[in-house]
Amino acid sequence: MERAASAITYLHYHAGSWESVDAKVIAEMPVSLTVNGQAWLTFMCTPVDLEAMAVGFLFNENLISSREEVASTYVCASHTNVDVWTDHRIEKPSMWRRTSGCTGGTTSQGSQDSPVQQNTPRVAVDGSPLSTETLFNLLDRLFKSQELYREMRGVHSSALSDGDQVWITAEDIGRHNTLDKIAGRMLLDGIQPERRILLTTGRISSEMLQKSGRMGASVVLSRTSPSSLSIRLAEEAGITLKIISGDNPETVAALAIQAGLSPDAKLVSGLDLEELDDDDFDKAAATNTIFGRIRPEQVGYGYDRALAFLAELGVEWSMHDLGKVSLVGAGMKSHPGIAARALATLGEIGVEAEVISTSPIKIACHVPSEDVPKTVAALHEAFGLGTA
Repeated sequence: MERAASAITYLHYHAGSWESVDAKVIAEMPVSLTVNGQAWLTFMCTPVDLEAMAVGFLFNENLISSREEVASTYVCASHTNVDVWTDHRIEKPSMWRRTSGCTGGTTSQGSQDSPVQQNTPRVAVDGSPLSTETLFNLLDRLFKSQELYREMRGVHSSALSDGDQVWITAEDIGRHNTLDKIAGRMLLDGIQPERRILLTTGRISSEMLQKSGRMGASVVLSRTSPSSLSIRLAEEAGITLKIISGDNPETVAALAIQAGLSPDAKLVSGLDLEELDDDDFDKAAATNTIFGRIRPEQVGYGYDRALAFLAELGVEWSMHDLGKVSLVGAGMKSHPGIAARALATLGEIGVEAEVISTSPIKIACHVPSEDVPKTVAALHEAFGLGTA
C-alpha cells in the first residue's frame, strides 16, 4: 500500500501550542490509459489496483463485456500508465463527458437523458426481502474494510456484496474509480454473484448509478445522499433506493421528493420499527423507502461498535466521563470566528475537547467532567458574558 500514501510533515495545534507531526496523506496522481497502443485519457486516482480500474472502466463504458476480450494488461513501473490490449479493435469514443464530484470522472455515456446500461440482469431479492439489519450490517462491514481511510482519511470506499458476504472492496480518492476497480476485479477474477449489492461511502450521483446498473446491481447503498438525476435513473432501471436519516421521516420525504423521489415513496420512523416483531420488521424494511428518526444504536456502525473499534486500536474512550459545554445563539450566524475563538480559549486553559459538534446556531464541546467548571468560566470571560 506504499503507493497509496504520501509522507508529509504538518503543524498540529494541541493544548495551546503547535507541534510538528509526521504523517501520511492519501495519494492522488494522474494515470493515463492506453488502449491497443492508442492514448485515450488520464485518470486522477489513487495508484492502487490500476489494472482492475482500467479494465473495469472499459467494462462500465460498455466497450468490453468479458474477461476473454482482454488480451493483456501492463502497468508501467512508475504507475503512471496502464496499457490494455483487447482481442478486437475498440473505437475510441469521439467525446468524453466530465462527471461530477471528487477529482472528476470521465465517461462517454451520453447525457442526462441516457438510460442506465442494463446488459447485466439484476436479481433483486432472491425470493426474500433484504432486511434493514442486513443493510446496516453490510455498511458496518464496508466501514471496517476501510484500511486506507482508517490510516489517512480523505478516501472513498466501495464494496460488492450478495447480501451474505462481501466479495470485493476498493478504495480510491475518486468514488467513481472505486466502482471501476470493483468491476475490473469482477471480470479479471471471475467473481459474478447472482445478487449484486453495491455499497459506497460516496454520494450516489448519475455516473455512480450508471456504473452500478452496468454491473448488474439491484441495490445501491450509501451513507450519503443521491442526486436528483440518479434517483430518476434508479427508478427507470429498477434499482432499489433506500434513504436512512436521523431526521423526521416527513421532513426527509419532503426533501427527497424535491430532489426527484416519487411522491408515492413509503416512509417509516425508527420509533415505529422498534415496536415490530421480526416478521413485520422485515416487511417494513422491504416496502418502505425512507427511514427517519433512526438512532445511532439502531445501525450496525453505532455507538457500541464505534467503541469496540476504538478498543481494537488500543484507545480507551467513554462519553460517560465527559460533560457538555455549549455556546448557543442565533447571532452566531452573523458573527464568524466564534468556534475558532472558543477552541482557542479551551487550548489556553489546557482543556481538550474530545468531541465537538456544531450547527448554524450552536457549538457543543464534550470535555472531561472535572474540567467543565473552568471551561464554562473561561468561555464566559472570553465572550464577556459575566460571571459563570
